[in-house]
Amino acid sequence: MTAQANQIYKNLPEEESREELLRPFVLALAKETERNWLVRSSSLIWKCRNEYLRTKTKEKSILYMQGLIDQFRN
Repeated sequence: MTAQANQIYKNLPEEESREELLRPFVLALAKETERNWLVRSSSLIWKCRNEYLRTKTKEKSILYMQGLIDQFRN
């Protein structure tokens, strides 16, 4: 699932269509976060990447990145 999201992210230009294609992968990864810390980390990274491009959700992106940093501190 992460490989497919990475391929979409790299191959499509920065448009809202890319965000729309990535959203299902990000949501699916978010559901799996309780099982494995690595899946949680990749989910936070993808959420951060997907939200950072829009001006309305940049703060949310920063909070996801802070959550990722806090996870590795623990």
